[in-house]
Amino acid sequence: MNKYINKLVLWIQKFMQGRYGPDDLSIFSIKLYLILVVLGLFFPALTLITPIFLFFILYRLFSKNVTKRREENVKFLRYKSGAKKQLLQLKNRWKERDTHRYRKCPSCKTMLRLKKQIGTVNITCPVCNNNFSINIKH
Repeated sequence: MNKYINKLVLWIQKFMQGRYGPDDLSIFSIKLYLILVVLGLFFPALTLITPIFLFFILYRLFSKNVTKRREENVKFLRYKSGAKKQLLQLKNRWKERDTHRYRKCPSCKTMLRLKKQIGTVNITCPVCNNNFSINIKH
C-alpha cells in the first residue's frame, strides 16, 4: 500500500513541476468556491456559476505561465492589504467613538484623529499645515 502512495506522490510531483501551484489568490478562490457550493444548496442559481469558478481555480493552479499568475497574485495581495487596512480603521473608529472624532483635512484629504471636544476646534493639519476649524456637536 505504501509503495502505491509513494508512486502517486512522485507522479504528482512530476506533474506539478514547472506549474504555478497554490498561492494566496488560489487559496482565497478555493474558500470562496466552497462558500458558493454551500450557498448553492439554498440558492440553486449559484450552481450555474460554481463550475466556471472551479475551472478558473484549476486553470490558475496548473498554469505554466508563472509570471502572469504572479502578477495576478500581487494585484490580489495589494487589494487585500488595502481592504484589510480599511477594515482595521473602521474597527478602531468604532472602538474610539466615545473619545475621538475623525475628520478629513479640506486641502489634502488626510484623515485626522481628534480628541472629542464639544464646540468649535481650530486644527492645524500635520501633513499640509493648513489651519481650519471644525464644529463638533456631540
